Amino acid sequence: SYKILDLLAPTTFACILILIGSGVYFLLENYSAQVGLKPGYYNLFGIKMFFVAAAFFASMYVTFSLRIQISDLDLNPGNKSLVSKNLKKMIGLSRMTLWMLVIALFLGIWLARY
Repeated sequence: SYKILDLLAPTTFACILILIGSGVYFLLENYSAQVGLKPGYYNLFGIKMFFVAAAFFASMYVTFSLRIQISDLDLNPGNKSLVSKNLKKMIGLSRMTLWMLVIALFLGIWLARY
């Protein structure tokens, strides 16, 4: 499972950047036509951006904090006791990140139809 996380970390960053880019592009592209938006549009957009930002920071924590502790085992063998705990944290945070991205994607599709 560690190798899968190693392969999916750049994919997660790319997906999050695409979500942010598509949201900002849609907002800028349709700026002149936004006078007739329903009242809850910006609330949904803010919730979507919250989920995207939370997914981004969770994936950064997994990538730059937890993975480093495992990959530096040859330099610091004292971290060997932390491996199973860190792997469980990484799996849990990766699942949470995936769900946050799915919710943000759903909100993005909903906003396009709003």
